[in-house]
Amino acid sequence: MLSISMSLTFTVSGLHCESCLKVIPMLLKRIEGVTNVTVEPINATTGRVELTSSDPIDYKRIQEALAAYHYSPSFDV
Repeated sequence: MLSISMSLTFTVSGLHCESCLKVIPMLLKRIEGVTNVTVEPINATTGRVELTSSDPIDYKRIQEALAAYHYSPSFDV
């Protein structure tokens, strides 16, 4: 069986501590189809997210997943 994954890279603002680097992947992995998430800090308040999914994901679902914790994704990376 052929398995195709999709990758998306974007930035997230609103980070304020090391725990944010762990919380963001936890929140995004709750989205159906997401198989892997990594977050690397860019500076004290912004991180670069790499997300891998087995299915296409609507940007709105990512925004909704992060909004409850006051993170703001930006998809124009």
